Order: sequence, then structure tokens, then C-alpha cells
Amino acid sequence: MNNSGKKEHSSFSSELDGFLKDLDSALKQTVKEHEREITKTRMDQKVNDYNVSIEFILNKARKILDPIES
Repeated sequence: MNNSGKKEHSSFSSELDGFLKDLDSALKQTVKEHEREITKTRMDQKVNDYNVSIEFILNKARKILDPIES
């Protein structure tokens, strides 16, 4: 391989390394964003579950208290 070929290979290798580093960084960022979204979705579901439980308890309490208050 002559000097010209070595320079081209080195340049290509350097560009490829830069591209792979950028790709790795972008993939890591995407994974973090998806993890945040999954966590938010899980928290939203837990809040909804708690709200349903609280509403169920309140309805039961109303059924017990309504005859007493009448």
C-alpha cells in the first residue's frame, strides 16, 4: 500500500470512528428518553390505580354513612 492509500484508510477510519461515537451517543440518549417515558407511564398508571382505589373506598363509605345520616 502506498502513502496515498494509507492516508485514505486513516481518514476513512477516523471518520468511521467519529460516526460510530455519534451513533453510540444518539442511541444512549434514545434509550434514556425511552426509560424516562416508561417510568412516567408506570407512575401515571400507579396514580390511576390509587385513584380508583380511593374512589372505591369513598363509595363504600358513602353507602355506609348515607343510612346513618338519614
